Amino acid sequence: MTFAGVLKILGAGMVVAASTLIGDSAARALRKRVEVLEEVRAALQRLVTHIGYHSEPIASAMEAAAQPCSTESRDLFLEAARNLRSGDGAPALEAWSKALDVVAGRSPLNTSDVTALRLLGPALGGSDRRDQARHIESAIRTLGVHIDEARDHSARHATLYRQMGVLCGILLALLLV
Repeated sequence: MTFAGVLKILGAGMVVAASTLIGDSAARALRKRVEVLEEVRAALQRLVTHIGYHSEPIASAMEAAAQPCSTESRDLFLEAARNLRSGDGAPALEAWSKALDVVAGRSPLNTSDVTALRLLGPALGGSDRRDQARHIESAIRTLGVHIDEARDHSARHATLYRQMGVLCGILLALLLV
């Protein structure tokens, strides 16, 4: 085999590998959305506990609810708590909305997920503990629907993205060789 033939085979292998990694990356993004939604739901459940049973102020409750979460979920709650503590007197609705604006762009959440979370804002800090807990529990149920939809979407499309990555890489390699 000539040197040029070896280079063609190596190049084709690199094209297939790169295409496979792209497909795997798309599949991972689908799984990541499910993970983030589940963490946000768990953080909201902890928030209900901190507000309803521990009687903590909303900023402290958000910080406590965020602690066990990974980056995207933790950032949402910590950013909202930071906005509440900023001293500009912003209500919880505005602090939550600003936090969603900051975090949504770099998270795997889609617009419907962010919209569902945004609906929680008016209930935060504007009523008594029981009413806030009721609204947060409603948001938790809504997130459950989004989680089920995201799991279904991930299950149906993750394998497809991986296979398409491999197949497109092979097709491209064949066209180049």
